[in-house]
Amino acid sequence: MKRIPFIYAVNTTLTALGSDSKQLEIAADSEFELRKITSAQTGDFTVQFVDPEVGKLSNIAIYNRNLAGKDNYYGPGEIEEPHVFARRSSITVDFVDLSNAGNTVQLALHGFKIKR
Repeated sequence: MKRIPFIYAVNTTLTALGSDSKQLEIAADSEFELRKITSAQTGDFTVQFVDPEVGKLSNIAIYNRNLAGKDNYYGPGEIEEPHVFARRSSITVDFVDLSNAGNTVQLALHGFKIKR
């Protein structure tokens, strides 16, 4: 088994109090072990992930400050128990703006590609 450091990123631009849903495609060559989540944004938002193999990864949408920290560009976002996404998975990422203004968001999922 080979582990390669890797970051998947999801970008969205939300309108004031608007929502958006993005698909994050996991590569066909490896599984992905999620270890940390960080974000850069111009305003607050909530996010919810849906893994097609296990369903929603939280009972409700998570406030960005609880997920990735209170400041733009960095945060604690460490995952206590890593989650492994299957190769070729299509992860749904649902965003909702809380800032009541236009909001540009990049969510970064840090971890490892796992090649078996």
